[in-house]
Amino acid sequence: MKDTLGFLGLGQMGRPIAANLLKAGYALRAYDRDSHARSLFVRDHPQVEMVKSVGETIEAGGIVVSMVPDDQALRELVFRPDGILARLGPGGMHLSLSTVSSDLAEVLALLYEEHGCTYLSATVIGRPDVAAAGKQTIFLSGDPEAKERAMPILSTLGTVVDVGSAIAAANVAKLATNSLILAAIAAMGEAADLIERHGGDASSIFATVAASPLFGSGAVYTGYGQMIGRKDFHPALFPVALGLKDARLILQAAQHVGLEMPSTRRASHALLAAVGAGRSAEDWSVLAAYSSRDAQAATTHCGTRKGNS
Repeated sequence: MKDTLGFLGLGQMGRPIAANLLKAGYALRAYDRDSHARSLFVRDHPQVEMVKSVGETIEAGGIVVSMVPDDQALRELVFRPDGILARLGPGGMHLSLSTVSSDLAEVLALLYEEHGCTYLSATVIGRPDVAAAGKQTIFLSGDPEAKERAMPILSTLGTVVDVGSAIAAANVAKLATNSLILAAIAAMGEAADLIERHGGDASSIFATVAASPLFGSGAVYTGYGQMIGRKDFHPALFPVALGLKDARLILQAAQHVGLEMPSTRRASHALLAAVGAGRSAEDWSVLAAYSSRDAQAATTHCGTRKGNS
């Protein structure tokens, strides 16, 4: 009989992850603060035990998995009166799948250790469709014995890459990965401008590039390339707000070590331009529409950008 797990966070990424854990034979006590998200998950997965509070998901000495959008949401889960830190207890383990700051991961790891339990960073690479297919890449860092306990759970979600015992290693690896995606999207925005100003079709060119032996068929050039080429940034599999949050965390991590990351900073400016143009509800790949110097200058001077260019 497999463990019963607590599961916190049933958003776009949490839903398919929780579903795959159920499919793998784990029983879940799940919670999300959004009642609609809870209802939808119970409708699709009636075998789940859906509880009414954070505290009810947590069993003393057990395992809780969280997938929440940012540092603030994770702090709320951990530090609330009925939260993870208050209830997990000796021998308990918290698997955090979220993209959060390395500073927060380090603080939580120390606090958990003081309480006799363990915090592990298990950051995931993959959009909701990749999560649903069980093909995520998971960077795992933290206590070696705890990682052994976590490995069977995480292996049901995709490929696990152990990046060491330093708790923040997985957080930094995820942020570095997202910096590559931001830079790729910004570069594709510039390339689309170049193609279209010479009368070409960016969508068809990107499709050819994505299928070529040089680039393979990765999601960045296939999925985002098609959005950029069509100038249609829906559905928002990773919305602008989360992209901005990740860009901020990347730049913060770079600042800690005295590093400049101009590509990420430029992508961050493009995301802010998209927000200023009223496009917060679109996928973060909309930054490509604001990545060229001409596009950013137009946004700065005009305040808003009309149409889906």
